Amino acid sequence: MFGYFFLVLVLMALASNCSDLVMRIRLTKRLPLENVFSWWMQSSDEVGRAYQEIFPGSYLPSIVQYAFWVFLVAAAAVLLIVKLK
Repeated sequence: MFGYFFLVLVLMALASNCSDLVMRIRLTKRLPLENVFSWWMQSSDEVGRAYQEIFPGSYLPSIVQYAFWVFLVAAAAVLLIVKLK
């Protein structure tokens, strides 16, 4: 059972990181050449807001936010289960 929870946590972390990476790459392609590396130094929230402005119908910023909160809830559940056993 613990293995399944751990697998879910790993998959959520991978989904969040991959979505964030895709957003940064797409924003970098839209920027002028003098600002190419600026998105690699910004926080995920700023990247998500800028990505939502440029691509208004995209679901990637939502995936990053939901994956973060689901990851925290799942990690707390795993910690609670381990403590109770």
